[in-house]
Amino acid sequence: MSQPMNPVDILADFEDQLREIDEKRAKLLTAIAAVRSLIPSDAIAATPQAAETDTSHGPYVGMSIAQAAEKCLEAVRRPMTTREIVDGLLKGGWQSKSQ
Repeated sequence: MSQPMNPVDILADFEDQLREIDEKRAKLLTAIAAVRSLIPSDAIAATPQAAETDTSHGPYVGMSIAQAAEKCLEAVRRPMTTREIVDGLLKGGWQSKSQ
């Protein structure tokens, strides 16, 4: 039978996990801000209703921007520019849900 973990060790483990989550969150917030900065305020009205590419399938279909950006960055496993992230999300089937 294993011995119960020391509460100090449990807290240290939680702190490590929280630190990792905070780092991921910061990267996602940066990616989200970068993507938002690329979208002109009148872009939604100027976007044609029919998509030029088939976005009915891909690794990012149905995901939020945060989920898709995280998956994209995890898949590439290297720093990406804002343009690379946006291009990757769009090629991967991500679509904005804003109206």
